Amino acid sequence: MTEVATKERKKTLSEIKREAIIDAAKSVFLELGVERAHMNRIAEVAQVSKRTVYKHFESKESLLMQLLGQLWTVGMTKLEVSYDPSASLKLQLESLIKEEVEALSSEEYIGLARIAMEHFLFQPGIIQSELENVDPKKTALYRWMKAATDDGRLDISDLDYTFSQLQSLLKGSCFWPQMAKVTPILDEEQKMKLIQESAKLFLARYVVGVA
Repeated sequence: MTEVATKERKKTLSEIKREAIIDAAKSVFLELGVERAHMNRIAEVAQVSKRTVYKHFESKESLLMQLLGQLWTVGMTKLEVSYDPSASLKLQLESLIKEEVEALSSEEYIGLARIAMEHFLFQPGIIQSELENVDPKKTALYRWMKAATDDGRLDISDLDYTFSQLQSLLKGSCFWPQMAKVTPILDEEQKMKLIQESAKLFLARYVVGVA
């Protein structure tokens, strides 16, 4: 019997520097906002040269957009949940929705999104498109929806539309009002209610048979 050892790929120096730049930018943006943040300060906090920062990002705006996309993508793709044909659809869906709600309603994500929105106040299309510019097929929730549909337990004719529909439902309660400072960030009880009620509403429309 041959034992195969698997090792995690070692990050390159360039990748390490890029991650340091992103981490530094996050703290600088949250502390100073976009207007007062400068590439010099980001380079200083990241402990890299200004030239290195510009090698990876052409502007502080592109760096901010990268941050926003990364925060949401990590939150929605890190969950290793595979569709289980023998398990409750309701429990599986609630678990997936919980990850999305946690990602969307984090103070860090909302704080950065608010900063970006204020910076692009007269160009709302830019921030809107960037916040939506994530391939849904990469998310655990989308893959789960497709698998459940292929298995005949969900009746979904347009996965992209249905995924977007559920996203809008969640964002309307745990992201957009908070970013606009209309309502505070949801507490744990409010999050749980949103998760459970959203799952019920979704399944009432798309489930085949028993959830």
